[in-house]
Amino acid sequence: MSEDWRTARIDEIRSLIKQAEPDVVEEIKWRKPSNPDGVPAFSLDGLICTLEA
Repeated sequence: MSEDWRTARIDEIRSLIKQAEPDVVEEIKWRKPSNPDGVPAFSLDGLICTLEA
């Protein structure tokens, strides 16, 4: 992901998620040629949310 306001916002949201639930697991999913960075996905006993820019 390029370094712009979206990257900063995703980092901010990631921090809030981890603060709210320290045991959350973050994985990068769904990498493909059109999105080589993939999609951050958060789970804990099932999918909680994904972060997409």
